[in-house]
Amino acid sequence: MIQAVQGHLLGNRYLQATAMMVVAIATVAAALNYPASLLPLLLNGALAALLVRSVLNNRTSFFSFFLLAFLILGCWAKLVLHFILDTQFIEPIGAFDDSPQLWDAALMALNITFATLLVCQTIASRLRPPVAISVDKPRALLVPALWLALALTGLLLALNFKYAILKVGTEPALKLPSVVYVLVSFMIAWGNLILLATLGYWLVQARRMKLEVLFYILILEGAITAVSMGSRAQMILHVAAPFVVYLTHSRELVTALRVVQWVRILAVTAALFVASLLLVSADRLHSFAQARPVGAPVAVSSQLLASAANQTSAQPNLALGGMTLVPADAAQAVTAMLAPAMPLLRIAAQAVPLPVMPPEETAQIKRERWKGMLMELSKLVVDRWVGLEGVLAVVSHEDTGWPLFVRSLAERPESGTQAIYQRMSDAQYQTFENFTFMTIPGPIAILLYSGNLALLAGGLALLFLVGTLAERLASQLVGNIFTQATIGVALAYLVVQTNFPRVQFFFLIELLGFIAGLYLARILVTAPRPGQASLIPTP
Repeated sequence: MIQAVQGHLLGNRYLQATAMMVVAIATVAAALNYPASLLPLLLNGALAALLVRSVLNNRTSFFSFFLLAFLILGCWAKLVLHFILDTQFIEPIGAFDDSPQLWDAALMALNITFATLLVCQTIASRLRPPVAISVDKPRALLVPALWLALALTGLLLALNFKYAILKVGTEPALKLPSVVYVLVSFMIAWGNLILLATLGYWLVQARRMKLEVLFYILILEGAITAVSMGSRAQMILHVAAPFVVYLTHSRELVTALRVVQWVRILAVTAALFVASLLLVSADRLHSFAQARPVGAPVAVSSQLLASAANQTSAQPNLALGGMTLVPADAAQAVTAMLAPAMPLLRIAAQAVPLPVMPPEETAQIKRERWKGMLMELSKLVVDRWVGLEGVLAVVSHEDTGWPLFVRSLAERPESGTQAIYQRMSDAQYQTFENFTFMTIPGPIAILLYSGNLALLAGGLALLFLVGTLAERLASQLVGNIFTQATIGVALAYLVVQTNFPRVQFFFLIELLGFIAGLYLARILVTAPRPGQASLIPTP
């Protein structure tokens, strides 16, 4: 009974109706302070509600599940919270001046984006789900293969932590040949996760490992990867895959999790997440104190310090995230680390009860405290996702057109702070010898470089198609639902985090090669018997 409820939790019509109502209420609340035409904003809310329903009802593709979720957070949620809470964007937005004309242009682009993705998801949901390949009698090599994968993962993440091969914002301390670097960086960011998830679920299917143990393996891998890469988001992404698998497809899994097992899993996840946040912050504090600026130091405002502390750093070679300016000395680094907590600390200090405090001041302080808490929650859950700022920066840029778009397709990460979007967004980031800090446009903004809304719709449809086909290829060749989920979240995140399109192209090639390798592994290690393919549908 528990398994059935969990398997259809996200598809529950009451949950969907509640989520859509929340979207509608938030959109109307944002409309009270919106400076431009209300119709495009209300249309955006309606499209967002339909996308939320589509996400909660999605049982065909993990790629589209995560892609739509990331874009809803980075575009719609960021938009409405900006007007409801009067939050400031933590990334630069170029020449955007908050005029009604520019907001109309931005909402037009967002509405076309949401409508295109809604049509794509509607079509994809009608596709026949591929079959899963059941593995109940694998060869004896499977257990040693998992131990070898665990050892390889530990070794790569330890080397990465020491030499910053793929560490957000940090220039590598170990120079590797290009081919080796590409393979190693792929394994560090996503390959370890995909490999462990694949081998682990094969063992679960063979009844040689409990599903709960597989969760612990992937949770621990996510926490260690976050620390190794210096990324506070990486654990969330790695842990999201197994959780979404269970929430959407528990009926198709070979075993269920009891309530007590879920309690243990959630407790371990929370503990490791807090530990990873603390370790990443401590490591950044130590690393940023050694930053060597090129040229004279620049003035650092409190707003930029808060932005630097809240946003994820960027490894430009893989476009894994965006980070703002980092202070050049330890004292400024400490300030940056403490910046996110300062509003709450100030509010807490104001909220100390004083005998002479008038009742109206107490009520005001309570409102400010709640508003401050909501703003901090927004920074943690919403503001970190790429989307709206890129659209605002591009629609306010005067020199968009086909030549700019074509030039962006060939742009290299070596451009650094002089890249197209860094100048367009008016990003004021200092150049460092050993760090690279950039803001990220995302796929919507890059397609808008063309100044053509038809290209925006067509480009998004193409990205959706490529991601869906790659995921279905993994399903056909590997037939492992955990493989599909991990590949789906990796593809979705890399699409949303697009900074240099050529980098995403190389990542796709790496991923296709990795899928081919997993296919060979299935043949060599699992050895399913003839006619063993099941008719269990998977996404």
